[in-house]
Amino acid sequence: MEDLLTTAFQSGNATAILSGVIVYLIVFLQRKNTAATRDDTISKLKEDIDNLNNQKILMQKDIEFLVQENSGIKQDIKEIKGTLQQIAVSIAEIAVQYKEFKENQKRR
Repeated sequence: MEDLLTTAFQSGNATAILSGVIVYLIVFLQRKNTAATRDDTISKLKEDIDNLNNQKILMQKDIEFLVQENSGIKQDIKEIKGTLQQIAVSIAEIAVQYKEFKENQKRR
């Protein structure tokens, strides 16, 4: 771009010089605007990345909490199963005792 302006200045043609300067200003301003837009885009992307990283950390903490809670629930279920098995054994013993009691009453 600068080479074209140098050639235009050397030719001495006022129209060529003026049009070259105008084109140079337009290109310069576009580059400046593009740089500002690019910087804004980059800063927004960095902010989005930071937000996503924060969300990832929070989700990992949620997952860890749910895993721990699930582990506690599994332990509770094991305890309930054990209690139910004890109840079943006790009911079976009571049923046997009741049957023996009924048989003893029939004999009398």
